[in-house]
Amino acid sequence: MSTTSAPTNRQGDLTVITKAKDLLNHTLTLTNNTSLFPKKVRFTLCQRMQNVALDILHDIIAANEIYPKSAAETERRLSLQREVMTNCKIFLTFLDIAMEQGYIDIRRCEYWTKMTLDVKNLTASWYKKDAARFNPQARP
Repeated sequence: MSTTSAPTNRQGDLTVITKAKDLLNHTLTLTNNTSLFPKKVRFTLCQRMQNVALDILHDIIAANEIYPKSAAETERRLSLQREVMTNCKIFLTFLDIAMEQGYIDIRRCEYWTKMTLDVKNLTASWYKKDAARFNPQARP
C-alpha cells in the first residue's frame, strides 16, 4: 500500500518513465516523512535515496531522447540504460539498509522494492531490445 497517489499513465510517456516518476514521488514522500526517517539521517540516507531516484528518472529520459545515428550515440543510449540498472541495484541496497536500521517495515520495503524492480526490469528489457536493434551484426 502506498502513501502516494495511485500511479497514472501519462499520455505519451514510456511505461518506464511513468514507473520511474512514481518511484521518485514515493521516495520523496517517504524520505521526507520524519516519523519514518529521523532528521539525523536526512542528509545521509534520505538524500542519497532521493538523489539516486532522481538520477534514475534523469537517465531514463536522457536515454529516451537519443535517437542513435552513430555508434557513439548508440553507446551513449545503452550506457545510460546500464546506469539506470546499476542505480536500481544501489537503490535496492539503500532500501535494505533502511529496513535493517528500522526506518521502514517489511511491508513498506516490499512495496518499494517492487516499484524499483519494475523500473529495473523494464529498463533491462528496453536495453536488450535496443542492443539487438542497433547492433549491426544482428541485422540481415
